[in-house]
Amino acid sequence: MACSGSPSFELTASGSGDQIPLTVTFTPSETDVDELRWDFGDDETLTSSVEDGSVSHTYSTIGSYIVTVVAQNRDNGEPGESASLNAIATAGMLNHISLSRDSPTVLPEGKATFSISPFDQFGNELADPETTYAVSSSAGTIDQQGRSTASQNAGAYPNPLTVTVSSYGLDINTEATIVIRPGSLSQIILEPQSVSTSPSGQLSFSVLAIDEFGNPLTNIVTTFKADISACQIDAFGRFTAGAGAGAYVNVVVAEATDGSILTNAAVHVRIDLGPLKQLLLLPETATVQEDGEVTFTASALDGWGDAVDDGIIVFDRASDAGRIDPKGHFVAAVLAGVFRGAVKVVASSSDASIAAASDVNVTHGAIDHVLIEPSATELRATETISFTARASDGFDNRIENARITWEASESKGTIGLEGILTAGGRAGFYADAVIAAAELGGISLESSASIRVTPGPLSHATPAPGLIQLTPGSIIQLEFPQGFDRHGNPVEGAVVIWSVADETAGEVIRPICRRPIPR
Repeated sequence: MACSGSPSFELTASGSGDQIPLTVTFTPSETDVDELRWDFGDDETLTSSVEDGSVSHTYSTIGSYIVTVVAQNRDNGEPGESASLNAIATAGMLNHISLSRDSPTVLPEGKATFSISPFDQFGNELADPETTYAVSSSAGTIDQQGRSTASQNAGAYPNPLTVTVSSYGLDINTEATIVIRPGSLSQIILEPQSVSTSPSGQLSFSVLAIDEFGNPLTNIVTTFKADISACQIDAFGRFTAGAGAGAYVNVVVAEATDGSILTNAAVHVRIDLGPLKQLLLLPETATVQEDGEVTFTASALDGWGDAVDDGIIVFDRASDAGRIDPKGHFVAAVLAGVFRGAVKVVASSSDASIAAASDVNVTHGAIDHVLIEPSATELRATETISFTARASDGFDNRIENARITWEASESKGTIGLEGILTAGGRAGFYADAVIAAAELGGISLESSASIRVTPGPLSHATPAPGLIQLTPGSIIQLEFPQGFDRHGNPVEGAVVIWSVADETAGEVIRPICRRPIPR
């Protein structure tokens, strides 16, 4: 402490050290005034009498204080002599400390600087204390200047940071909580990352959003997309496989957004085949021309229409429709017709066996010939008869849809659309009298039939001689009369009955005879 004043009036001081709380006792020199007025330099003042002697004052704030005392008489109030000195109060002992950034929130590998302020009991900050920083390795690192680097692992770390301040053998510790929050969206992980399921199989996908250090993120907007040809997925990640078996690449996609950041992830899906449930044989009905060819295909399928890998297919001809090889190549026989279940196939797998069959319709070929029935016939004049015509191919298969037309000359008779012939009135033999024409597909062929027209029933005959002259007892050969039908056709072989109207005129030796048939 430094003292100053007039030579006749002085001020002395005594105290215990210089640390606060600093109590100083001030003693003025002897004077004949009756009042002392004190100013302790810290806005504190005191008035005392000379009889009081020394006065004491306590400083609780560090600083340099100029203490002044003025001696004066009460009566006249005029100031007298004065004296002053300089009192210096330094900080007290370490009492408590304050850590700046006591609970920081940082990003992974984020930077933060800590500072420590030591104080005495009056809140005076101590200068240049000895400070030690320490942090747990899970929370990051820190140097002795308080500069820290957070770890990569997000989370709340209760009191991982410890700061120790030492002063004059006294140590005080403080701790701080560090919160490492996740960084920005870096990628998403779609779980499960690959899927193997059966057709129509169901499962749920989940999305994990992480920052660049793998810390999970929350409140990330996520959407799901799927290739509808392979599967379906709703907004909650509930997945339903399609019916088509196979391996689908990147068929399920999840997208995540975090502000302006957009990222996505995709997974592969394999839809496995189900067990053998159905056998598809195509065509179900085959139409093939006689001796023609057609290929059948057989597919062993599961319940969702997917081909079964281990299906063994065997073809078996089950009728006379034709022959088939192991690859389904079918060659029709020459017999036209509809053959039910003609082609049979059996599919076998490790756990099932299924059979299927197809009908075969073997069609006729082109018109090759026409057959008329009857091919030759005999009928009386103007009598009717029905003819039939059948068109056939080269293998004699009947062609039902061929158009048949009929023809006959008027002299031979007339014939209708249905093949009913009415013979003409003139008896005789007519070769190729009836013609049937068959036409189909631009091909037309004819065939003919012969007819013999015989006379109709006896209608009349040539008259007998009108007058016969002969002598008694003589004999005459009468000429046979000629019988005719109503069309004038001679009726051969008619029976002639002779009679005499007047028996006295004579007699007929052979009254009944048959007209000889000319040879």
